Amino acid sequence: MLESLLMHTEPACISIFGLNTGIACTSSFSNILSPILQIMIPAGASFVVFRAVERYLAPSFKKTLPQATGGVRISSQVFFVTLPPMNFWAFYRIKRLRRYIGFVTIATFASTYLFGIIPGVVVFFVISLYLIVKWSRQHNKQFDQPTPQPTEP
Repeated sequence: MLESLLMHTEPACISIFGLNTGIACTSSFSNILSPILQIMIPAGASFVVFRAVERYLAPSFKKTLPQATGGVRISSQVFFVTLPPMNFWAFYRIKRLRRYIGFVTIATFASTYLFGIIPGVVVFFVISLYLIVKWSRQHNKQFDQPTPQPTEP
């Protein structure tokens, strides 16, 4: 019986962004696997590029780009997030750049694939604004807490 099922299935090839991956499978398996690969391959590629940049270029950036040593103004952080190249600087200042790239990359690829480019851009900005406000407040709380003064006997 299994042999008769295998003989009647036609192999289909998974194509990602118009490129042939060479993975041959049944059409039902292709319908499940293709969307997963279309999200995971670009996300994995962006992660590899980010790790390479971090490893080889980050040491020189650390010498020239100071991180915030005190509190940051949330209004300036929100302004930086609305400018696409400056959004990385805003998250770098509060030491959350890696998390930001991870969250936004996955969410943007998924929403762009599922809903299109315009909703993907909207999701990108909404998540960026939410994360910068939340994480900037957490960053500022570190500096708002009073330091305990030692009591003299």
